[in-house]
Amino acid sequence: MYLFYIDESGNRDIRHLDKERFYVLTAVGMFELHWKRFYFDLAKPKRSIIKRIFETYGIELDFATDAEVKSTLLRNSKAREKHLFSYYQTDDERMTLVNEFYSQLEKCKAVLISVVIDKKFINPELRLADQQELHNKAWELLCERIESYMKECHPKHKAILVTDDTDKQKNLQTTRAHVNLYRNGASSGLDLSHIIEMPMFVSSATCAGVQLADLCCYNVYRRFKDNNPQYEFFKRIEPFFYNSKNTNPKKKDGLKVFPPESDFAEENEVRLG
Repeated sequence: MYLFYIDESGNRDIRHLDKERFYVLTAVGMFELHWKRFYFDLAKPKRSIIKRIFETYGIELDFATDAEVKSTLLRNSKAREKHLFSYYQTDDERMTLVNEFYSQLEKCKAVLISVVIDKKFINPELRLADQQELHNKAWELLCERIESYMKECHPKHKAILVTDDTDKQKNLQTTRAHVNLYRNGASSGLDLSHIIEMPMFVSSATCAGVQLADLCCYNVYRRFKDNNPQYEFFKRIEPFFYNSKNTNPKKKDGLKVFPPESDFAEENEVRLG
């Protein structure tokens, strides 16, 4: 079994493109046997920070629910004020913890798959302009690439999708879209024979896998938002994108820009950085 942890960055609204042009879904995949090591490697520095905060400030934090690592908390000092685990970290602790997250990509032989929706090229008159329909399309494109990866690289295994628990209504909509996709196949004609029929929803606060997906997803978002393929943290995760042996070696099959009219889509067909 392969576990694919999924998170999003940007928003689904096609308005206000000057601020939010891109919507990104990213999946981090790893073989189930790597999960235990992944969990304990990240638990160790988290518990160390929690212990130091208690000894220094007398503040008792719950490892299971209070030790979330999130891109927003790393880059936004105001957001950290409402999150004690992040607020009381030292810079060295924060950097050590982030480095441990990124190191898991190599340690767990992880694979990255991302879908970038360029909302600038979504016709506001079309059904796709609806926020849920836009997310459904991104989900479909993500599942296509996960299925292609599994079929090519791990044909004897199945994949389970684990995504952030946002709210009940959005979860139901994603589940409905996934079930329809599973039943009818993708619009490209690809059947999801390796992905199980139902996604799992978990709180990002309690799931290190979704936290890693959040960090990677934001890096992809920043790469396109700033039009900067040399963005430091994007370059750090770039080697882990799925590359099919059946396509141009310079193409990143694990990174899809949609729709094809986007100027970034053409770029991605040839090179990424």
